[in-house]
Amino acid sequence: SQSLKEQNWTAIVIEFVLLVSGVFLGIQVANWNDSRKENMQAAVYLNNIAEDIRSDINEIDETIAISTWRMSVLDALVFKSTGERLPASFTLPFGVVHVPKIPTYTDIDNKSVGLVYVNIRTIDGNRSTYDTIINTGGIRLIKDAKLLEQIQNYYVAVDEIKDTEIYLQANCESAREALHEAGISPVDRKNLAELSEVIARNPKALASSKTVWGSTGNQIKILNDLRQQANALFAHIQESKKP
Repeated sequence: SQSLKEQNWTAIVIEFVLLVSGVFLGIQVANWNDSRKENMQAAVYLNNIAEDIRSDINEIDETIAISTWRMSVLDALVFKSTGERLPASFTLPFGVVHVPKIPTYTDIDNKSVGLVYVNIRTIDGNRSTYDTIINTGGIRLIKDAKLLEQIQNYYVAVDEIKDTEIYLQANCESAREALHEAGISPVDRKNLAELSEVIARNPKALASSKTVWGSTGNQIKILNDLRQQANALFAHIQESKKP
């Protein structure tokens, strides 16, 4: 105001520039701080998602191991019951499923093989971090569009496998019912030869065992695909951490 009274235009210009510069720098600093906080929060989210993915990979591996054991036992039971090998592939509405290679079952004296119908492991997927960033709007903090798409596609795949596993559980339930009708419980202490004799005399138990074998093979195929997705996503997140 003093400069205006004195009509000191040079001072007025200088003061105006200083005022505008100060406001501009203040806004820039505030924006920089906000951006830094968002980047730090995004890094936390990605680190937590990576830990969730690591947990998923362990769960997938355990599920594949149990399902592989189930296929191996069922393959041995059906062969012992019929003398015929199960097919190397089968056709589903969405295409041909090639049966994964499984080890030959050798523990023929194990009297707990009936547990193959009740020992079922499924993949739930640890999505606590993903649900948090969706529910809080934190999804916008992930600036890498390709990485964001990869994360979203992964969790879509996790959701889709649940339908396959619901089908597997229903097939196992039908097989257990067939055994019950034959007077057998999965927890009965019978080895491979003893249980195969029961299955050979019961067409429903034989048919349902084959169905469980097939749906387990489909589960393993999908789990292997999901594991590849999980590995690729984990690697991408680790790569994004590099300066």
